[in-house]
Amino acid sequence: MHEQSSGNPENTPQAIPAAETTTPAIDPGCPICHSPKWWSRKPLLLYGERVCKKCYYHLANCRQLAFFLDLILLTIVNTVAKQAVSYASFDFPISPNSDRFANLFTKLLVLLLFSCKDGFTGQSPGKLLTGVQVIESRTLRPISFALSFRRNIPILAIYVSSILLPFFEATSKLVDITPLICFILLLYMANQLNRGPRWGDKLAGTMVIWKKYAHRPPFDDRGILCKECGYNLTGNVSGKCPECGNAITSHNVSI
Repeated sequence: MHEQSSGNPENTPQAIPAAETTTPAIDPGCPICHSPKWWSRKPLLLYGERVCKKCYYHLANCRQLAFFLDLILLTIVNTVAKQAVSYASFDFPISPNSDRFANLFTKLLVLLLFSCKDGFTGQSPGKLLTGVQVIESRTLRPISFALSFRRNIPILAIYVSSILLPFFEATSKLVDITPLICFILLLYMANQLNRGPRWGDKLAGTMVIWKKYAHRPPFDDRGILCKECGYNLTGNVSGKCPECGNAITSHNVSI
C-alpha cells in the first residue's frame, strides 16, 4: 500500500519558474563575419544593420582603396590620351584654341569612361582587386553600365566643373580654390562610405557589398540564402542547409 504524501508543503515538488527554464538567447555574432566579440558601445550601422567594428571599417577602406586605384588608372589613361593628341598635332598642325579644346574633349571622354567603370559585372578594376561589388538594391544583381554612369554622376559633376571653370571668365577667380572645393566634396563623400550608401548610390538605387559575404546581411536580407555558404533555401523545410549542413536560423525562416 502506497503511502500518501503528507500535507507538508516542504515535501511538495515546486514548479520551476518559467524564467529559469527558458534557454538563454545565443548571440549569433556579427551578421557579416559571425565574430562573437562584436558588440561595440557605439552602434555601427551598415545599411541600417548593426555590424562589428572590423567589418564596418573594412568595407569603407576597401571602397576608398578601390576608388584611388581607379583614379590612378584614370590618370594613366588620361596621360596616354594626351600623348596621343600631341602626336596627332605634329602631323596635323592645329591652332592653340583647337589644341585646347582637343585636350578638353579627351578629358571629358576619359571621365565618361571612368563613370562607367562599374558596369563590368559591378566591379571596376579597383573593386575587383579589393573584393567589393556594386549591385542593385532591389534585385541584388550586378549593375549595368547605365547604372554605373548614374551612380557616378556626383563624382563626374565635381571633375567636369573643375575642368570647365577655367574656360569662363566669370569663374576665373574660382579656379585657384577649385582643387580645395573638390577635395572637400570628395572627403565628405568618403565619409558617407562608413554607413553604406553615398550620394550616387541613393541616386541610382545601388549598394556596394563585400562580395565574399554577399549572401549575408546586411547585403542580402531576403532570407532565402544560407548565411554560411550562400545556398538557395527556397522551399526548404528540413531546418538545415543541404549544401553545408548549417542550421537555418530564425532570420531565414522569418523572412
